[in-house]
Amino acid sequence: MTRIGCHLSDRNGFMGMAYESSGLGANTFQFFTRNPRGGRARTWDEADLQKFAAYQAEHDMGPIVAYAPYTADPASGELPKEDFAKLVFSEDLARMEQLPGQLYAAHPGSAIDEDRDVAIAHTCAALNEVLTKSQTTTFLIVNLPGAGSEIGVTFEEMAALLDGVKLGDHVGLCLDVVGLWGAGYDVVGDLDGVLAELDRKVGLERVKAVHLADPRYDLGTHHTHHLPLGEGKIGLPGLCEIAKRLRDKVLILETPHDDVGAYGEAIKALTSALD
Repeated sequence: MTRIGCHLSDRNGFMGMAYESSGLGANTFQFFTRNPRGGRARTWDEADLQKFAAYQAEHDMGPIVAYAPYTADPASGELPKEDFAKLVFSEDLARMEQLPGQLYAAHPGSAIDEDRDVAIAHTCAALNEVLTKSQTTTFLIVNLPGAGSEIGVTFEEMAALLDGVKLGDHVGLCLDVVGLWGAGYDVVGDLDGVLAELDRKVGLERVKAVHLADPRYDLGTHHTHHLPLGEGKIGLPGLCEIAKRLRDKVLILETPHDDVGAYGEAIKALTSALD
């Protein structure tokens, strides 16, 4: 079964997101574990967690994707930032074990005042410190478009990040389509070539989830701005083709809808393309 959903607010808890997803025709969802620009995590209600676990099993929903805040930067080389990232990752992964078997996505960070290889090594060291053999949550590294000094931009860097983690069976890649586009990978004109290169250099089996959105800016411009599906540079046909080729992954729509109900139309369009 294809797993497809969208990013939702957790303001009404896990059951709120579950009902919202089902109403949109989705069978998974993504949410921020805490304010994406902040640090403190919202307390989870135990009764809500138990109800959601039962709902998830009954309705075959998930795995769901928890998303770390953007401020968690394990690569910077600045000790306070690295310590904050490790604290966030550790806390979030421990909390996610209340819902075993889910996914946790995070940005790999930026090489602020250091060599990119050193920054990659810092991120790997942080993950080696926080990941545990007993965890059931899979940590997903999200590729980035290369704005500023971001790492995890090329397939070579993605592979280096994954290969540098000792508990390799606990990590994977969340393939961000806008990130690929921004980095210069032409998923419209040469999707076959891009996926073949990804498979050769990283391994398609290591891709566990996909962020689907339509980029505002041209190929290779290193921007991340998202538009609703069909309004950007990739376009709905291109995104449908990407979804077809990666239909065995968890597909998450990341589009700027003020009205969450608009996600339903995009999910319907993608689901129809996959039939």
